[in-house]
Amino acid sequence: MTGKRFRKYFLLLIGLIVTFAGQAAGQKKGDVSIGMGLPELSSVRVRYQVYDQVQTGLSIGLLPRSLFSFRYGDKLVSVTGELFYHFGRKTMFSDMGLFYFNAGINFIQEKPNQWSKNWWNSYLRIGGEIFSASNFGISIDGGFMVNLNRDKNWAQTDWILPAFGVDFYYRF
Repeated sequence: MTGKRFRKYFLLLIGLIVTFAGQAAGQKKGDVSIGMGLPELSSVRVRYQVYDQVQTGLSIGLLPRSLFSFRYGDKLVSVTGELFYHFGRKTMFSDMGLFYFNAGINFIQEKPNQWSKNWWNSYLRIGGEIFSASNFGISIDGGFMVNLNRDKNWAQTDWILPAFGVDFYYRF
């Protein structure tokens, strides 16, 4: 995929997230966050409540070469789809439980890209809100991720790796 084409798809994906967040904002059932984690990298995430204690999410992440030295590419780009199940006590600011299980599937692409070298993984994490106010808060989680294409990606890491994340969110 060329640089121009990648930018076009990346901007389209950002536009879809912004549109999704705008529609969800009118229903008071979602949040948007910025954070850092593995495998999401430095990311922007949108979550939307679909059932009583269940949320779905989509995040887009980036890790420029200037922040970390890679052998080949200029940067890493990450796209993640996830599912959250909340449990435990509720706060006065939200009808969702304070703690959650988070399961997701993630795609990391190294730029410049060789399609056969992309990294697919899935993860399972448990976490919770460590601070919450009426519209914003901080959440932290940890668990493990499973490398789905170990022999054919640029990372060629172990099958099971740690997964973690810290997010600063705004609830709308």
